[in-house]
Amino acid sequence: MKTVAFLFTLFSITISGVSQMVNVNSENEWVKSKKQSLLNKKPIFIDFYTSWCTPCKKMDNTVFKQNSVLNFLNNNFTSLKIDAESPFGKKLKQRYKISAYPTFLYLDNEFEQAAILIGSQEQSMFIEQSKIFLNKCKEIKPLAYYESRYKKGIRDTLFIKSYLKKLLSAGMDSTAKPILEKYINGKSKIELLQTDNIELIATYVHDCKNPYFELVRNTRSQHNLKIELFQLLEQSYKKSLKNCLDEAIKNKNEQTLHTIIDIQLNDPSDLTPEKTTMETRLKFYKRTKQDSLYYFWVSAYMNKWVKMDTVHFQENANIAFNKMYKNTNEINRAKFIQKWVAGEKNSFSGDLNYFSRMVLDEIKDKSILINALEWSKHACELNPVPDYFDTLAHILFKLGKKQEAIEQQKKRCNWQFRQMKIKSHLKMS
Repeated sequence: MKTVAFLFTLFSITISGVSQMVNVNSENEWVKSKKQSLLNKKPIFIDFYTSWCTPCKKMDNTVFKQNSVLNFLNNNFTSLKIDAESPFGKKLKQRYKISAYPTFLYLDNEFEQAAILIGSQEQSMFIEQSKIFLNKCKEIKPLAYYESRYKKGIRDTLFIKSYLKKLLSAGMDSTAKPILEKYINGKSKIELLQTDNIELIATYVHDCKNPYFELVRNTRSQHNLKIELFQLLEQSYKKSLKNCLDEAIKNKNEQTLHTIIDIQLNDPSDLTPEKTTMETRLKFYKRTKQDSLYYFWVSAYMNKWVKMDTVHFQENANIAFNKMYKNTNEINRAKFIQKWVAGEKNSFSGDLNYFSRMVLDEIKDKSILINALEWSKHACELNPVPDYFDTLAHILFKLGKKQEAIEQQKKRCNWQFRQMKIKSHLKMS
C-alpha cells in the first residue's frame, strides 16, 4: 500500500493543475524517484527542510506557492521534498553533508551534487539560480573526474556504467575491460541478471569473441524482457556479429565466418535463420573478392530457393507461429500464416530476381545462366511483377530464346497496362 500511495503522490498530486514537489520518506521511495529521474532524463532537485525551520515555511508559503516556480521545477527537474529530521532524511542529509535549512540540492544524472543553494530565496533569484544550476547538472564531466572517483573506491553500477561509457567513447577499450571484469567478478550469477548489470554488460559487449557475449546472447533469448532492455541487448548482439564479420572480412578468416554462421543458425529468436546466414556468407565472399566461392554459394542458395513454394512457406509459417505465440486461436493462426506466406513470397522472389539479374549482368558461364533462368521463372511465379518479367525476358534473349523473351515482355506490358486502367478507374470513381 505504501508503494501505491507513493506512486500516486509521484504522478498525480496537483494543486490548481500544477504538480507539487514529492515528499520522499523512505529508501524505497528514493530509489523510485531516482529511476523516474533517469527515465525522464531530468536531474533531481531536493528541498531539505525541517518542521521548526521558519525560512523553510516562508519558502513554502511564498515561492513554492507560485505556479511559475512549480512549473519550472517540474518541467526541468524531478522535484522532491525531504524532511531532514525524519529517519530517512537524517541518512540522506549525512550522505550529502546538509547542515542548514532550507537547503536546495541539485543532483546530476549520477545523483552527485552539482550545485547547492542555502537559505530562503526571493522568487526571481531562485529561478535564476536554478536555471544556472540546471546547466551544471547536465554538464559533461571529463574523464579525469571518473578516474578520480574510481581511485577513491566508488563502485556502484550507475557510476561504473558512466565510467565505461566515457572510456569506450574515448576508444580506451583496453582500460575498460579490466574495470568491467573486476566489477562482474564481484557479482553473483543472480546479481548479473539484474537489469542494471545486464544493461552495463550490453553497453560494453560489441564483439562476439567478448567473454560476456554469451550472457548477452542468452539473456536476449529470454521471454518477458522489458522492451527497452531487449532493444539494448539486440543492439549489442547485432553490433557484436557485425564487428566480428567486419574483422573476418578484413583478415579473410573463414573460421570466424563459420563461428558467426553457427551463432546465427542457433538463434531461437531468428525466424528465418537460413536467409540470415545466406546474407552473412555472401557478404563475406563478395567483400573478400572470392568470386568463385561467391557464385558457388549464390547458386547453392538459389537452387534451394527455387524449390520453395506455398506449401514450404505455410510450414515455415506454422513453425514461426508456434515460436512466437502460445494459447492463441486458429483464426489468429490463419491470419498470421496468410501474412507470413505473402511476405515470404515477396522476400524469396526478390532474392531470386536479384541474383538472376546479377548473373545476367556479370556471368558469362552459360550453365550458370541456365540456372538463373530457373530462378527467374520461379520469381515470376511467386510474384508476377514487371521487373521480374523483364529480367526473365533478358535472360531468355541472352540464351537465344527470342520468341519466349518477347512473350515475357508482353506480360510485363500487359501487367503495367492493367495497373494503369485500375488507377484511372479509381480516379474517376
